[in-house]
Amino acid sequence: MTLHGGPGATHEYLECFEDFLPQLGVEFYYYDQLGSHYSDQPTDSSLWKLPRFVEEVEDVRRELGLDGFYLYGHSWGGMLAIEYALAHGDRLKGLIVSDMTASCLSFYSPRAPARR
Repeated sequence: MTLHGGPGATHEYLECFEDFLPQLGVEFYYYDQLGSHYSDQPTDSSLWKLPRFVEEVEDVRRELGLDGFYLYGHSWGGMLAIEYALAHGDRLKGLIVSDMTASCLSFYSPRAPARR
């Protein structure tokens, strides 16, 4: 399953996977997260919480009947993938994180050590 960047982006830039993954026998699913173009656009700000995004990924996984699957997350999707793995790692066969940082605190916190 793929988790796109954003938030608010779509899966479309990941469609290049169609050029090579099917030929390798890899079945994959695009998931457009809450607030993306192809998903619901709620105005209730209480829904914009990380645990809600994690549980939506779990709901999609359950509906697709995936167990022991690979989760690919790009940018913001990578942060979401890490949080999903922490909450539901027993469902995963593997985690692929691309082009993201695992912690912004080290870059922006006044308590972070100075960078040289």
